[in-house]
Amino acid sequence: MRWRANLFTRKDTKELMNLLIDIWVATFLIGFANGFYICVHGISIWDRHLSKLPDPAKEPANPFDRFARMHRYSFLYLFEIKKRTASVYLKAWLYLTSLTLSVYWISLVFAIYYKQINYE
Repeated sequence: MRWRANLFTRKDTKELMNLLIDIWVATFLIGFANGFYICVHGISIWDRHLSKLPDPAKEPANPFDRFARMHRYSFLYLFEIKKRTASVYLKAWLYLTSLTLSVYWISLVFAIYYKQINYE
């Protein structure tokens, strides 16, 4: 039996790249739908469980504040050592949002980097 230097053929590599791109696009679209829902309605659910204000109804209704709170709640919950009590569904929702926001920001950084390399 002869040792093959290439473990993957071109076809295998192309299929793997297509699969990774499909996963990235699906994550991107799910993240868009999730973020839109959170900014329109879901942030009030998060405010009840994660707001530091005594009355979560006093959180600002400005769309930019909602977008900032979505980032703050999801990433702080992900990296917080002492986790607040939350239901299993809310925890899964927070982790999914953290994942999709990470995909957004990493994609943005790669796009800026790619643009800088190709236009210089």
